Amino acid sequence: KFDKLNYEIEYYCKNYSIDKKTLLKKINNLTKNFYSLGADGTSSTDNLFLNKETKLKNKIMNYNTPNLKQILIDRITKNKLPRNLRYEDRNSMCNSLEVRVPFLDHKLLEYCLNLPNELVINKSIGKVILREYVKNKFKNKFSYEIKKSIQTPQTSWFISKLGQNELINLLKKKNSFISNYLDVKKSLNFVKSKRFNKIKNSNFLWQWLSLEEWYENFF
Repeated sequence: KFDKLNYEIEYYCKNYSIDKKTLLKKINNLTKNFYSLGADGTSSTDNLFLNKETKLKNKIMNYNTPNLKQILIDRITKNKLPRNLRYEDRNSMCNSLEVRVPFLDHKLLEYCLNLPNELVINKSIGKVILREYVKNKFKNKFSYEIKKSIQTPQTSWFISKLGQNELINLLKKKNSFISNYLDVKKSLNFVKSKRFNKIKNSNFLWQWLSLEEWYENFF
């Protein structure tokens, strides 16, 4: 088992050009913080900045060590899929279109959740059974291509002077809603520090802003 795991890790490092030590650190963090993670694998608000009460709640929720099936069910029912379906629904309704998601047919979903793990993910490649079907049925040479995502330049927006000032004003705000969840002093020190300009993922910053805006507009 350990040989297979090591092979998968090395395969992933080679394909995604990532250092093995860095990857192991990410895996360790994922395991420890599974239930507080967002859809992209980052913490919902980043645990570094949570206050003591919120950290304790996360620790209680983290009691069970997740396995692949737990991860899939969590992504389907709690974060990634609900988030994407919400985006899809809003985009389609804004354009007076009805959208269908055939891969979410409950029979297909139940079938896939009962597949052996190696048909779901193998050698760091996901959707193995679908890729194999496309490869064999249609002789498609791109069936095992690595997914390439297209994202907005959110991080560069945040680390700009304008974005940084927006976050500083948010964290200096008296009786803010996010102060119920964040260690405001620690968060503010981080935003003002040199480390802030080196962040690779800014989803937790977007969540700070979104949560405060949501509360101000609806409560």
